[in-house]
Amino acid sequence: RVSGAQAALLHAHAQLATQLPDLVQAQQRLDVAAGVARQLGSAVPPALAWTLQAYAADAACRHDPADGRKRFDGLLAELHAARPEGAKVLREAQKLSDGCRFLAPAAARPKPTGPVRRAQPSRDSGKGT
Repeated sequence: RVSGAQAALLHAHAQLATQLPDLVQAQQRLDVAAGVARQLGSAVPPALAWTLQAYAADAACRHDPADGRKRFDGLLAELHAARPEGAKVLREAQKLSDGCRFLAPAAARPKPTGPVRRAQPSRDSGKGT
């Protein structure tokens, strides 16, 4: 069985990965965390394994909405069948899935060409004319 500290560390790793600006890297890290949970099977609390899968599906959705929706469909079907106590994980996964449904298909979005650059204010901004 995974200790509480190990479970907390795995969850913290996943939460940090969701904050990565590189969506591909975030998805890869979350997929690894979800894969570790699957390999450990019953040693990992089911709520943690489902949460990791939801985070990975969310990252996939931001990178490739079709893949993300497919992942959410499978996860939500599993959660509805399992009927977890309190349904907190189900509500969180459903909320993330709902956000995924509003993203444009990957083909309709422009491909990123490099790091995201923030607009710089012009030198004239704030000056009267």
